Amino acid sequence: MDRETRRLSNLKGSRIKSVKVLPTSQEGFNGDQMMVNGRLHVKDKDRWIDIAAPSNHSHDIEWYDMVLENSWVAYSSSFSTPSYAKDDNGFVYLKGLVKNGSSQAADITSLPAGYRPTKAKVLMGITNGNDQCRITVATDGDIYGPTAAVGDGGMDTTWVSFDGMFFHIH
Repeated sequence: MDRETRRLSNLKGSRIKSVKVLPTSQEGFNGDQMMVNGRLHVKDKDRWIDIAAPSNHSHDIEWYDMVLENSWVAYSSSFSTPSYAKDDNGFVYLKGLVKNGSSQAADITSLPAGYRPTKAKVLMGITNGNDQCRITVATDGDIYGPTAAVGDGGMDTTWVSFDGMFFHIH
């Protein structure tokens, strides 16, 4: 247990009611996580980041349109444009709705340097028919999927939503 974890653990009984350190593999981040009063904190190098803190909200950051590949296109102007952004704490956010990909294995887009994870990330998405699917962000920035639907049939590339997806680059 590092010094910051011990410090937060020692605060139990004051304003902090609970502290739980989660193993890295449980949440998919490349670093330790800790729940403090029901809020997830992620360790980034030598500091803890409260991912629910107002300074981390995605509305305070600049969004960039994705360059879509392999016949993927924006769903319509009624939905968010497929975009990505990064905050000062190293979290990358994705949003938007895409459709008509050529195949499940084909890249949807590729993130530029500075927005790529140091280890591959597996994110949960929603696809046509409201099926859950797996979206993978590779270390070279390629985003591909959808795969591994939890539904009644095979995977469908009619549409995939990125809304609510985020990951930490470290």
